[in-house]
Amino acid sequence: MKRISLLLFVFFTINLSAQDIMDVFAQETCECISKKNIESLSQEQINLELGFCIMQSLSKHTGEYEEKYPVNINDPVSFSKFGEQIGFRMAARCPAILQKVATTNGNSGQEANKPVSEMVGTIKAIRGTDISFLVIKDIKGRDQTFVWLRYFNGSDLLMDDFDDLIGQKVKITYALVEMYSPKAKDYYNQKEIKGIQLME
Repeated sequence: MKRISLLLFVFFTINLSAQDIMDVFAQETCECISKKNIESLSQEQINLELGFCIMQSLSKHTGEYEEKYPVNINDPVSFSKFGEQIGFRMAARCPAILQKVATTNGNSGQEANKPVSEMVGTIKAIRGTDISFLVIKDIKGRDQTFVWLRYFNGSDLLMDDFDDLIGQKVKITYALVEMYSPKAKDYYNQKEIKGIQLME
């Protein structure tokens, strides 16, 4: 019996190490936030709950991620960027929960009041590693870049077989969002994707 337990422990340890620790964070954060009653929370409270869930997961894996994914939990910018990376992984594991987070009462505040625009064009490329940028060629032949920060309607289309979508005509919904550029050491406006739809 002890030998079986030891083998199971070794198997679990090998399997966990083979899996990227960020995937573990994403899964545990999904499980944590799914237990929260977020419908009654404001956007600020939801963000705090998400941060708490991420911190809870980090505390379980001290020493397993710091070298590959350095993060300063006392620095809001560093922790926010780290949280965004986990958010991208969460999109593949609990998209329904992320959609629920995005459409709760918190969206009745400042985030929801941002003007939303639409544009029709053809998909040209997707760039980036931790943060993805979608390049769309508009009807005037100009390249327009959109940042993919969180779950949105149609994001599953981009996650599966993206190469097959090159050249496809789409309608994209977006809103301007303020982002920080470490290189420029200043803030700038970027078009954030709010939804995407294939057109015939």
